[in-house]
Amino acid sequence: MSAEYLPLAYGELCLHEFVLSGGPMKRELQIKTLDLAKRLLDFGYHPPTVYFPLLVEEALMVEPTETETKETLRRVRRRHRRDSAASRRRSRRLPARPLYDPRTPA
Repeated sequence: MSAEYLPLAYGELCLHEFVLSGGPMKRELQIKTLDLAKRLLDFGYHPPTVYFPLLVEEALMVEPTETETKETLRRVRRRHRRDSAASRRRSRRLPARPLYDPRTPA
């Protein structure tokens, strides 16, 4: 998931938490932040706070230092880097639709 679909709500990171706006993700991909949080659970990650603060459309508040171990944060960083590189390589071949569609049964 790129910053295109989950931009920072307030334009900068904080020391221990940050808020993303899932509005673009909902409009472009038809995926709500609640669906994303549930999918994170499927992969063993603590889900972020959803729909808070109320001022942010499809808010997703992430507090990694309070919910995850250092090893988990390192693993996420490594996976993000690997997935970002793979995504750039595949971007020309994939159709413009989400890989995970919450409307279809698993």
